[in-house]
Amino acid sequence: MLKRHKVAAGVAAWALLIAVFALFTPSVTVREQTRPADALPRLDAAVGDAAGLLTGKPYGYSLTALTFEGACDITPVRSGVEYSRTVTVYTGKKNARAAAEELYKGLKKRYDLEPTSFSKRPSYSGTSADYVDFELRQDPELVVWRATTGCRPAADAVGELAPAFAPGAQSAMLLKRLDVDDPDWSSATAACGDLGGPGGTASTATATGELAKDTKADLAKLADDLPEDTEVTVASKKLLSYRLEGVTHAVSLDGRAVTVTATEGCDGKSGD
Repeated sequence: MLKRHKVAAGVAAWALLIAVFALFTPSVTVREQTRPADALPRLDAAVGDAAGLLTGKPYGYSLTALTFEGACDITPVRSGVEYSRTVTVYTGKKNARAAAEELYKGLKKRYDLEPTSFSKRPSYSGTSADYVDFELRQDPELVVWRATTGCRPAADAVGELAPAFAPGAQSAMLLKRLDVDDPDWSSATAACGDLGGPGGTASTATATGELAKDTKADLAKLADDLPEDTEVTVASKKLLSYRLEGVTHAVSLDGRAVTVTATEGCDGKSGD
């Protein structure tokens, strides 16, 4: 009997040792061997497909360029990095749910999207065969579509992050009204997909900065001073989105951080 207990104890100890070894010794999977750059065509296509589907809709949107999300852990002993691209749709509270459901129907099959939340603000997610992660979610006044590389080994030549771009007159005016000095400018483009729309290319110019120290901003009040032919889609204290001369302009506040975007849609216009 004592011998059996010793054997059982030995087997248990050996199993524990194997488990600990497996935890701290990375086993290389296909995903862990793929670089972030390998996922970029999929990220670009996801952004372009959403832009195509949004053509002619009664709300505007903006695109981000390739964005560094940060460092991450592939395994407990192996680090990696993650990148993303995002489409933000400016719907307002009234249209947010309908827009989210409409995008879900258009993107569902190609991106294997499944519901992840059945609350008043639905969300959906999916993963492609090459390990790119997709998320579609409804926020209070927005719908967000994001594609991410997932955590992958760091590598050289990932892609161009936020290429420089010259400011447009409308964006420059908004920044001046908000007392934002020396903003950082970038641009993003996407070839519009074949899920909807006329093809072509969508593009966004983005400025980021901070409010001046003594400035207090209420973006809804900015809407009162816009030209008469402006089509305002969202006007709240922290978000303003409107169309003017075929371009969607958006301003958002996050604390004292300011983001201003100007977007031309797939047909050379911001929407319908």
